[in-house]
Amino acid sequence: MFKSASQHRFWVPSECPFHGVIVPRDAQGQPSRAEDRLKEDLEEMRRREMHPDWQDVELMQDIEAATGEDLGSQRLLRKGKGRGKGKGKSKQKYPNLSDLKKTADTSRSRLEKKVFNKSSMARVTAVMNTIDSRKHEKFSNQFNYALN
Repeated sequence: MFKSASQHRFWVPSECPFHGVIVPRDAQGQPSRAEDRLKEDLEEMRRREMHPDWQDVELMQDIEAATGEDLGSQRLLRKGKGRGKGKGKSKQKYPNLSDLKKTADTSRSRLEKKVFNKSSMARVTAVMNTIDSRKHEKFSNQFNYALN
């Protein structure tokens, strides 16, 4: 048990650990304290400055549908500025399914391509044939090696 509310480290009654400050509101959803109303008004003004009315996505989509011209509403739908890494890639239709063509590109498959290459197989066969012929020359009089 805590002696005072200040000793409780994780949750202060006016602040939610997930969402931050809890603002008391009236029945219409407006902040009940004047300072909270001022703060919300300032945030709304900043938001309007960042996205003017003519850049409203819904308005632009309506105008695009009516005129048939591209006004760039798709660009405004994307959140954040990003770094441009995924410009060429399209969104996958089924992201949780594994692509069979992609799974074939493993370290094992890359090594198999090199090891089982036609020229490397010919090289290995030639070396093994020379070793086998040498062994046959040395031990051809012995029964075990004469059959191989």
